[in-house]
Amino acid sequence: MVFVAGAKTIDDFLSELAGYLVATGDWETADDQVSGGIALRHIPTNNYLAFKKTYMRSDDDTSWRLTTGIRAVLSSQWDSANHMWAGSFNSVMIGLFENWNDSTNYADDYLNNYMDADNTYNISYWVDKYGVVGVIANPNNYNPESTRGAVGCFFAIEYIPAAAREYNDGLSDFFLITKQNWQPRDIADNAGSEYAYVCARPFSLETASKLYDQHERGAIKSSGNGKVYFEFPLYFNDSGRSIVAAQTKRWFFVEENMGIAIGDVISWIDEENAVTRKFYVAEVNSANRSEKFAVAIPYENAFEYPTA
Repeated sequence: MVFVAGAKTIDDFLSELAGYLVATGDWETADDQVSGGIALRHIPTNNYLAFKKTYMRSDDDTSWRLTTGIRAVLSSQWDSANHMWAGSFNSVMIGLFENWNDSTNYADDYLNNYMDADNTYNISYWVDKYGVVGVIANPNNYNPESTRGAVGCFFAIEYIPAAAREYNDGLSDFFLITKQNWQPRDIADNAGSEYAYVCARPFSLETASKLYDQHERGAIKSSGNGKVYFEFPLYFNDSGRSIVAAQTKRWFFVEENMGIAIGDVISWIDEENAVTRKFYVAEVNSANRSEKFAVAIPYENAFEYPTA
């Protein structure tokens, strides 16, 4: 539907994103009274998607591992009285600030002082009826100790109907994934919404392990013929990566220093559908971390998954 890029506050981004989703006709506003966010209903599946500014520990709220950012929650029901998700749900954190290694709590500071209306983020994203794929780069420089501070995040929330999947696992039609430029935690530790490296298959599968396949190498530009070569990642239905659930056609990682620059537009000639699809190369970075990576997100004529 639309590619958007620019410096935005988190509040403006969430409002803009919700407006574009509703404009597709497949989504409607379910609750505009969510504290720090908004909830939408996906009309074809009758599921709910909420975006909420918050910080996460773990599901029992006892862990010292803290991520502050936007929690994206897909749920089977919605509690309008309490403005909260209900029924079965899974979530991922679009993490923008990290606090780990001790119990000092900077979460409120991040939330109240760095995700309010006075701070902007460099956000690039594509949104249409199949969801949203985007990157938030974090230029805010706040790092009180070396074990905490600003991070950037890639995120994808994809609606992939059973007709477009390799394997109908009986779960919902959504795939949720986030990946920060800095991965502070052992991905083999425990699964949970607070992790910086998460893929969720609502409503019963969520892990910090690789539920997708990034193919060991990102896209490269051949120095011989000048063409870009890439593979679309696979989504798996198990942390052992033996059951292929689906293959995204809407994003792929880009190798650093291999001929492709940040801001480049990559064209893919989708011969099967006789259309040229374009991808924008965005960088996931932050002010406090030297780590970074690039990912290509839809820019024009994004792939539309078949529903039958």
